[in-house]
Amino acid sequence: LRDRFNVVYSGNLGHFQGLETAIRAAGRLRHLERFQLVFIGSGQAEGSLRSLVSSLRLDNVRFLGQRPHTEMNPITALASVLLVSLEDRPFFSATIPSKTQVALICGKPILMSVRGDAADLVTKADAGVISQPGDDAAMARAIERLYGLSFAELSAMGARGRQYYLRELSLDQGATRLESLLATAANE
Repeated sequence: LRDRFNVVYSGNLGHFQGLETAIRAAGRLRHLERFQLVFIGSGQAEGSLRSLVSSLRLDNVRFLGQRPHTEMNPITALASVLLVSLEDRPFFSATIPSKTQVALICGKPILMSVRGDAADLVTKADAGVISQPGDDAAMARAIERLYGLSFAELSAMGARGRQYYLRELSLDQGATRLESLLATAANE
């Protein structure tokens, strides 16, 4: 992964993640010399995803399989961007995948391919780029946009996400808000 522009997806390689879109986007980005799409994990759709990569003859997509949690910090450190992706289904617009919070706290830019609340959160945090789910051309454009940013710009984007997480989503913030709500309820 060293010396590459790594767009990393880690987690379930399932049917609802919409990862075919990312693979097709990678096919559109063969001209980006340092770009690669990296999958960490496994799942029911892994075989069909690997078949798609093979049929498209892509050499810029890597599958690392399941990794022990002790390897995740070094791998995440080598990620340029973390991918969060779900299929374009109405019920997903009201969900925020847990990998969103992980990406924020890691201080990595996010490529968000989920509609609704998750996209709104990344936009509000100014922590990444939004791509319409299921649209490989849009995802390719989003990756190219991120690829064109300097290391300093990518680092600043990730830092904004981390600060947003600490300020708005951390356990300490949640506990403080819950305490305030309970105190208000008790006073009423």
